Amino acid sequence: MFQLLIAICVILVATASAGAPKSSKVSAAIKDQATGLDGLNFNFEIPMKIQDYVLGFKYALKDSGNLESLFAKKSYDVMDGSLALKTDLAVKNNVLSVDGAWTGFEDTLTLSASGNTEDKLKSVGFSKLMTVLEDKKVQIAAKYDVLKKTVDTMASVAVDATKVTLNMASEKEPKVTVSYDLDDRNSFSPSVTGVGSMADFAYTRKWEGGSLQSKVDLDKVMKFTWKDSGCAGSWTTEAEVPLTDRSATKVSLSRDWDM
Repeated sequence: MFQLLIAICVILVATASAGAPKSSKVSAAIKDQATGLDGLNFNFEIPMKIQDYVLGFKYALKDSGNLESLFAKKSYDVMDGSLALKTDLAVKNNVLSVDGAWTGFEDTLTLSASGNTEDKLKSVGFSKLMTVLEDKKVQIAAKYDVLKKTVDTMASVAVDATKVTLNMASEKEPKVTVSYDLDDRNSFSPSVTGVGSMADFAYTRKWEGGSLQSKVDLDKVMKFTWKDSGCAGSWTTEAEVPLTDRSATKVSLSRDWDM
């Protein structure tokens, strides 16, 4: 109990001066549940809005219940933009993590950084959104992992209902994705990795209050993501179905309650 009180005090001090966050959610999830009840694990994320900040904790029900971490969130105006900070204290090893992101220039530029008391600075990144030739949206983003010394980059161009995205990473082959909106409810997005060694195709169907995405790749794995929104929150159900061995199917569930 004494450690928990100290942890709460540390998070309060780390986020002592900022404005109120715009929203918060209570989340619960069952992650990577194989067929049957083996591996059943409920994960809860409970935020509590207190004055001008959000305090909360993450809790795992498996293994008789474990308090995983305490967190705090704040956002405030800085340099004609908005700075969002999140601190997270892992109870098991007492490592304090801090994630920060500044967004400005009418939400077209984002600068981010992450670190903790164990590894110091972990990563830095940026994202820039531009409009060129009147109506074409161009976005570029990059993230440098200080620990692994790797760089992930992304560039995309959106024209009307079509968007082309190129993802490149230091340790992976480049991936090109073409997304096309057939109408307001239907879209598809084929992707090719490398010189065709890997490919997948995704189709998304939207309706009022929900959506279903179906995705299949060359490894003969079907992935489904079903989102269902209500007045108090949303459900997200994900399933991964190997077509060659359906007994290896994995399912995850999550529930968010809007606060």
